Amino acid sequence: MQTQFQRKWFKAVKDKKSNIVAGLDPNNLEPGTNILEWCLNYMEEVSPYVAGLKINPKYFLDMDNGMEILRKIAEASKEKGLVTIFDEKLSDVGHTNNKGVEAAIGRGYESVTIAPYAGNAEAIIKFCRDSNLGDFGVFNMGLMSNSEFLKEGLEFTHKDTGLTLFESRLNESLRLGFDGLVLGATYSPENETFKRFLKIIKDESCLCLVPGVGAQGGDPEIFLKTIVDNGLDPKRFMLNVGRGLMNSENRAEKARELQKISKSFIFPTSEVSKEIKNLK
Repeated sequence: MQTQFQRKWFKAVKDKKSNIVAGLDPNNLEPGTNILEWCLNYMEEVSPYVAGLKINPKYFLDMDNGMEILRKIAEASKEKGLVTIFDEKLSDVGHTNNKGVEAAIGRGYESVTIAPYAGNAEAIIKFCRDSNLGDFGVFNMGLMSNSEFLKEGLEFTHKDTGLTLFESRLNESLRLGFDGLVLGATYSPENETFKRFLKIIKDESCLCLVPGVGAQGGDPEIFLKTIVDNGLDPKRFMLNVGRGLMNSENRAEKARELQKISKSFIFPTSEVSKEIKNLK
């Protein structure tokens, strides 16, 4: 059964003909750059070709008007039909995480990422569901690709079940009904852990936020082909491209190229032809 947030995402994919999420982490900009203007220009260039925007609020914390900039970016995203992700990676105790959720909502964002190392996954999803935040999405960590995760998530095992830390957390996330999981884009199609992850979530409704496409080495075409080859719906996978878009000389053209790749998988030829006929 789909959550309200998941339905919101699928509508954006249909409207934008894309499952690309533009990352917004403004870093190493020229001194004196008007950050809000830069962010809004970036969004203007890429928004026709992407379905979502993932923003890392930590890049705005040292700005005097950072919270206001975050709010204005959320407003602009809504106007452009983009689903927004507040990439906060909440990981504190319950009541503190709740304030983090409220802060994201208060600034106009539609979902948040969490990293509940302290074991507060159930508390945060319960808070969102019990507070009538039905269309607010929550993404838990799934299968990351950084070296620290690979060491801990795959080597540590649960003393009772024998499952790895990664599988224990994954099963918990699915049981609790999180809207989505975070999945690194840089795994090879042959990687056994990656294939195990896909097998576990295959018959679930959860989305996957997929960072690491582009500058970090993830290939969108190879990734989406792997998803289709394993029998999963590519529309469930939110391909996040950050530096590969932000640092491109022609950001609109780069976003258009990504949309073209995305469209070839999420709308197979027969469906695209049918759409074109309906438009005529």
